[in-house]
Amino acid sequence: MLEAAVSLEMSEKPLDLESVTHKKEDEVWRQCAEWLFRCRVLPADHPALSTDANALILLQALMNGVSLCHLLSNLSDGEVDPLTMKDFSPRPQQSQFLCCQNIRLFTHLCSDEFGIANNYLIEPSDLYQAKNFGKVIELLSVLSFCPRAQKTGIPDDMEIEAKSHYADIDECTKEMIYDTIVHGGPKISHSSSAEEQSSTPRACCIREIVSTEKNYVDSLKMLLEDLHTIHRDLLSNINLATSSTVNFLRLGEVFIKVRDRLLIYGEYCGHLQKAQTLVTEILRNDVEKKTKIEICQSQSENYSKFHLTELLAVPIQRVLKYHLLLEQLWKLTDDDHPEKAELAESFGCMRELAQTINEVKRDLDTLSSIDQIQASIVEITLSPPPPPPRPSSSFSAVYHNTVTVVPPGLS
Repeated sequence: MLEAAVSLEMSEKPLDLESVTHKKEDEVWRQCAEWLFRCRVLPADHPALSTDANALILLQALMNGVSLCHLLSNLSDGEVDPLTMKDFSPRPQQSQFLCCQNIRLFTHLCSDEFGIANNYLIEPSDLYQAKNFGKVIELLSVLSFCPRAQKTGIPDDMEIEAKSHYADIDECTKEMIYDTIVHGGPKISHSSSAEEQSSTPRACCIREIVSTEKNYVDSLKMLLEDLHTIHRDLLSNINLATSSTVNFLRLGEVFIKVRDRLLIYGEYCGHLQKAQTLVTEILRNDVEKKTKIEICQSQSENYSKFHLTELLAVPIQRVLKYHLLLEQLWKLTDDDHPEKAELAESFGCMRELAQTINEVKRDLDTLSSIDQIQASIVEITLSPPPPPPRPSSSFSAVYHNTVTVVPPGLS
């Protein structure tokens, strides 16, 4: 069903359902999982791809509709972008409503954008409640053969570049963008720092903290002035703390003092997806603003490689790495070093900051999900409650804790 082959337009063959009509059902869903992997929907280490997997694992991977929406983005090379549509929920968790809403969006786009006939379309219950998983597999097979999917094609894994236009970029791509921006900027030298001129592991770690912060500050110039101001001050203090001529600041102290200012990242993280969606809409609908954005990005070799939606995710990448950098520096610092205890405290502060940011983000995601549900509820007319039942011919009345039996005919 999902055998790999080479064609002129595609480096991967679509799902050939009829060619495996007589094959075991186990092989059919396994080939489906392999095709989804080649479409960059399932990661290489996904449980559905293991030798001891079963169809239930694949069903669970698809039942929230998120992966299916990613599939349409990949098959169309971003031309069909459900990840930025208002009906798409990136983190439906256990919400049946949000999961089914994603599945409906996927089905709707299969029909409207990929020309799939109605008789192949699925109901949300076919997948979410596993009423007809076979029909889900059939739909994926038909989808892979549609002209639009074959025309766009799926690039070979070794040729994938950072092209994502979407709010949810996969982790490998995000790391690559982060490394290019933060590690791939201009090299800087700190000749005034005797410690940095040495080649010890601890000195290398300090060099990484300084140089990556410098590159990150440069990247913030085109993203957000509030963050740029905070990190410009942070970089200045880091330079003072690592200087061999100035001794009134220590590196651990610098991060402890900046912690509260970095709490702004909680709000930034929570509104990141909305910002990315807005940028996508502007690039699609406003030619003048699109041109200005492209001009700004073209002024930097590093930034021109990526879309603005991708660059907006870099600040979250950065702030969630501070505790990792400080933990590494703390481990490389001798126990009798005068900064050992303060580095431990700064590592704890940055780790707590990362946890706080993640909690704020979860709270904002929950509120967003609630808003989605409320916005989808149509006006409901409630019938008035039924009248109370008429008294029976014999009942008990309670007066001041005394039960009185009222005979029939005296009520």
